[in-house]
Amino acid sequence: MPATRSRIPSYRHHKRSGQAVATIAGRDRYLGKFNNADSYYRKDGKPTKEPVNIRLALRPLRRGFRESQPVRPVPDECVDAIEKFVSRQVRAMVQLQRLTGMGSGEVCAMRTGDLDMSGPVWCYVPASHKTEHHGRERRVYLGPEAQAILRGWLRADPAAYLF
Repeated sequence: MPATRSRIPSYRHHKRSGQAVATIAGRDRYLGKFNNADSYYRKDGKPTKEPVNIRLALRPLRRGFRESQPVRPVPDECVDAIEKFVSRQVRAMVQLQRLTGMGSGEVCAMRTGDLDMSGPVWCYVPASHKTEHHGRERRVYLGPEAQAILRGWLRADPAAYLF
């Protein structure tokens, strides 16, 4: 399947109607009178002709696109059925995910040095996570059940991965 490129919508003048037209996904969208302040993207309340940002302005015009259904968790019966077929390492990772809501990448990246084991509830701070570029910090709290799973996998080297 060929890769699709995201194109900047073309903004042009439709001479017969006098309207501004933008082509999005091969379809023309009429935006109102050409060179009118209402037919341009607004930034800080003022019209601008920035072509990079016109895609954001035209986003509400993209009709016919539906949001996908939310992804639901796998039923517990399916997860329980695989336990006898996987190694104890994978079983521990799956159990940890069920208890904490961590993603598989977060579980795989766990290191002893990332765990704060000073209190009754341990705290895991991943070295990197998917929202760090937004300035958010990710903390995963590990209760007694999660601690019991992890105890067998802790390493003396704080930089060594648990799994």
